[in-house]
Amino acid sequence: MNEKLNIVIIFAGDFPIGGAYSNRMHGFAKGFIELGHTVHFLIIYPGHKKFDENHLEGEYDKVKYLNLSRESIIPDKIVKKIKTLIIGIKNLLQYLKTENNKNKIDVVISGMDLFLPSFLLSFFCKKHKIQFYREYNEYPMQELEYKRKIPIITEIHYKIFFNLFDGLLL
Repeated sequence: MNEKLNIVIIFAGDFPIGGAYSNRMHGFAKGFIELGHTVHFLIIYPGHKKFDENHLEGEYDKVKYLNLSRESIIPDKIVKKIKTLIIGIKNLLQYLKTENNKNKIDVVISGMDLFLPSFLLSFFCKKHKIQFYREYNEYPMQELEYKRKIPIITEIHYKIFFNLFDGLLL
């Protein structure tokens, strides 16, 4: 299969310099680029590490990225946190609509557990016939252990959240 794909990777957290999870997402992006695919690495919510404004957009080890929340660190106040998330989601949906009109998006890969953006992305992807996947290779066992303590969360999570996606990258 020589088809070149237009792939969007959506991330919430520390990037470009982060932990193991951001490194894995970066690794996916870099691998897709090396295979000749187009990759858009979009950050919709910042992480805990403080970066200067120069890190809101750029290129890191062959991967171009854009922070759509326009914040370099998670805000302290709850109202500002919610506002930052809403801005990130709004800018993401605008970006996806514009990009999809220019160059059909083939695949969206989510690297976040945030329900609201995942829910909205699911509808966007279904409407535009875009495959929607969730990268889920580190946290299932940790989350499962936590959610066993609160069974209703486990039930909601697995019956609703996972059904938003066309598949999982494990």
